[in-house]
Amino acid sequence: KINVDENQGIAAQLNIQSIPTVYGFVDGKPIDAFQGAQPESKIEAMIDKLIDSMPGNEVPKLLEEANQLFKDLKYEEAQKIYENLISLDPGNPKIISGLLRCLVQLKKFNDVQEFMSSLDESMLNNPEIIKIKKFLENLNKEDDSLLKDIENKLNADSNNKDLRFEYSKKLLQSNEIEKGFNELLLLFGDDPKWNEEAAKKKLLEYFDLL
Repeated sequence: KINVDENQGIAAQLNIQSIPTVYGFVDGKPIDAFQGAQPESKIEAMIDKLIDSMPGNEVPKLLEEANQLFKDLKYEEAQKIYENLISLDPGNPKIISGLLRCLVQLKKFNDVQEFMSSLDESMLNNPEIIKIKKFLENLNKEDDSLLKDIENKLNADSNNKDLRFEYSKKLLQSNEIEKGFNELLLLFGDDPKWNEEAAKKKLLEYFDLL
């Protein structure tokens, strides 16, 4: 805690514009800072950043490795690292959301539901967890016969935009993301303004969820 009037040199070094200003240091180096009153979420984010910067903390490196495996579609390998990370940092939403996304991609939906039921209210209100919840709610709970029926109808009436849009939604709900996107892109390419830009809106909705 420093009086800036009595320590103007330090205030100048740290570029203090107003008070209060709070800096976080690790090994004598400033890592992050904020000015004035802040919400609890801002303070938590700053503390998380400081923890990640601590010498010997292996969590950030492992998390980066798991995220890269996920991007490379190596979901089972990523899952193992996320599970290891949870034992190291059990309250980290980035780790929890990463594990949940792996389980979704591996279609281990019962494991996802069981894990979600173990989370406390604050974690369930995390923006990333909310997206996963919404994604799960959108998943098709029906059998594949309905999807096949719509596909057959579309093959017989390929210019039917309503049918193609319904087919794209069922594909997305069945976690056939690439196929669903391709159908939406066909719709968008043919008529971007169709049905109040329905194809574009559905694409953007799933971009956010994914």
